[in-house]
Amino acid sequence: SLANATPACSGGSCTIASCNAGFYNVDGLTPNGCECPDDSSGASCGAGSTNLGSIGISGTASWTGKIVPAGGSDWFVVSFPESSATYGGGTPTIDFTLNDGSAFRFDVYDSACGALLACGSGGSSSGLTQWSFIDNQSPGWYSRGVAWPSTVYIRVYRVTAGLSCGNYTLHVTRP
Repeated sequence: SLANATPACSGGSCTIASCNAGFYNVDGLTPNGCECPDDSSGASCGAGSTNLGSIGISGTASWTGKIVPAGGSDWFVVSFPESSATYGGGTPTIDFTLNDGSAFRFDVYDSACGALLACGSGGSSSGLTQWSFIDNQSPGWYSRGVAWPSTVYIRVYRVTAGLSCGNYTLHVTRP
């Protein structure tokens, strides 16, 4: 029997007819079947996103996953609660602590999944391996040049073609 696969016989040889849902034959070899499982993270922005929680000052969260077929995405949502006592406080940061073969990038979207977040120094938050927000609100002031990112959505995707069983670890902190 082949692991995670439906076998077929052709010319006296066993082959893989198809992989079970969520598994892929990345190495193209029959003996080990469909050896690479996809992860279980969210597949769409909004309600379909994997919730990484609420990250307060000194908080952290991470997720290790993989995106096996080219063109796939993993979606995450994270909140950075604002406190008037700390003027936002901390520096929300998102990066990869593992990025096998530098195959993964991420985009950061606003709380409505509608638009990429603007970067205060120009550009957008697309195709990244690291992102952070530095609060520019000073004590005693009630406005910022750029809105505090209370809730953000993160789309992780592969930039390499074909199938890959490489892993990434998305790391979110607020030092």
